Amino acid sequence: MLFAQKLGKINSILLLSIVYFVIIGIMSLVVRILRKDLLHKKIDPVRTSYWQNRPSSEPTLERHKFQF
Repeated sequence: MLFAQKLGKINSILLLSIVYFVIIGIMSLVVRILRKDLLHKKIDPVRTSYWQNRPSSEPTLERHKFQF
């Protein structure tokens, strides 16, 4: 029984690690090949500010009732 538990723990760690690195690895390669800046980290020397305005919405009771 102890052997099976240790084998299961090793097996789950190994399989989850492989799945994680394969998925993250493939996604990172695709993003690098397509040269996408998903986090908008590139510096634009022409811009004076990186502030992004949000569209304002009407302050209603329904909006404040469900805040989250």
